[in-house]
Amino acid sequence: MKAKEYAAFFRRNEEAMGRDQALKETFFLMNDELQQILKARKCRRDAATYSVMLEMNGRWNAMCKIIPGFKRDGFKRFWDSKVSPPPVLKEKR
Repeated sequence: MKAKEYAAFFRRNEEAMGRDQALKETFFLMNDELQQILKARKCRRDAATYSVMLEMNGRWNAMCKIIPGFKRDGFKRFWDSKVSPPPVLKEKR
């Protein structure tokens, strides 16, 4: 899904179940997509998993521009707090 689709999902659910629950459902939906991408790409290493997580965090950041009150890097900060330390990624040449 794209950030616009996540934002629309959040807004629909916000009206129906409140902001906190809608945020939780949106996060779970993003996490489900993260798991699907990891499985499709057959990610086995931490660095590969972290790269996909950063990709999803980019979608979160795009949603921050659409929905006021969302904080940048929220997806990344949540997972960084659960998995420590984050893997060191090699710079691209």
